[in-house]
Amino acid sequence: MTAAGLPTKYDSSHRQAYANNPQFLLTPQKDCEIVISLAQHGGRLPQIKGNNQKQYYDYPFAETLKYACLAIF
Repeated sequence: MTAAGLPTKYDSSHRQAYANNPQFLLTPQKDCEIVISLAQHGGRLPQIKGNNQKQYYDYPFAETLKYACLAIF
């Protein structure tokens, strides 16, 4: 399963895809603090090509998005 991202349209099919994003329930064994860090390289950032030229891509930035990193402490 992959994340559907933010809804781009507000019709029922797009809302359903958004609702199917992965969800997780954390249940600590004892009282504690939990820190969740989620990071992903920005797809909106330009790619530097030859001669220092910048290449921008259109949404949804499929050419530049990388996997997200999730850390739970």
